[in-house]
Amino acid sequence: MKKVFLFMALAAASVNSCDELMSSATESGKSGSDVSATDSIQIATTLREVEDSSGMYSISLQLPVDQKSALAKAVNEYATEMMGGTFEGEYTDTTAMADHYLKGIIDEYHEMYGEVPHFAVDGMKLLDNIKMFKVYETPKVVTYEYTTETFTGGAHGGFYSVGQTFRRSDGRRIGWDILQHQYGVEFQEMLKHGLKEYFDIGSDDELKGMLLSEDNFYTIPLPQCPPLFVKDGVMFVYNQYEIAPYAAGLPTFVIAYDKIRQYLNVTGKRLLE
Repeated sequence: MKKVFLFMALAAASVNSCDELMSSATESGKSGSDVSATDSIQIATTLREVEDSSGMYSISLQLPVDQKSALAKAVNEYATEMMGGTFEGEYTDTTAMADHYLKGIIDEYHEMYGEVPHFAVDGMKLLDNIKMFKVYETPKVVTYEYTTETFTGGAHGGFYSVGQTFRRSDGRRIGWDILQHQYGVEFQEMLKHGLKEYFDIGSDDELKGMLLSEDNFYTIPLPQCPPLFVKDGVMFVYNQYEIAPYAAGLPTFVIAYDKIRQYLNVTGKRLLE
């Protein structure tokens, strides 16, 4: 699997490019805010982090400093919806937003921890880490990644990674509705080629064996994650158990802009101009 960590590596590169500064720590956790300029959008990172006897919990949100534009409002709204959509305060108050959701996470896990006392005996800790940060930007679009990493006991933890591309002019969320003829033979072959590259295989029979169902081979579905505009093209991200077993990770690949352009509607094509 040559591209198992493609999306995560792209995200890590973005995070490492920003000088994120974590400020003062309290006895129960940390909080901080760091402003940095990347491309033409100025961003600020809000970090809320708590570690106690039950586990480690954190929320890190990299959101626009400008809180008046349609784009900034759309990005902040996306953030709160991804975390549950229960925050009733102003979306511009990112610290209050993060605190609200972190408290909900901790309350839920504390209840779970009390119901599963063997965690303390085994030395295991619960885990819930949420991150949202910018990974790509052009004059027409900006793309964010949203990830959650969890451990609630059992044989392994979980990792969920999605993203969202926004149109910069008005904050519109870009979805699969910009795509045409995705079930045609030629487009399906591009999807199969991308999956074969991810799994580092060459034949259709091998690809069938990698997927959860042969139905997924005969008609490759689009990911639940929307199309992500990145440097080299449009990224496709399938999460765990979406089309392949847990051990397959997150099947991820990129179709170059010059290859996918003919399958975009006018709205999609204008994002490439």
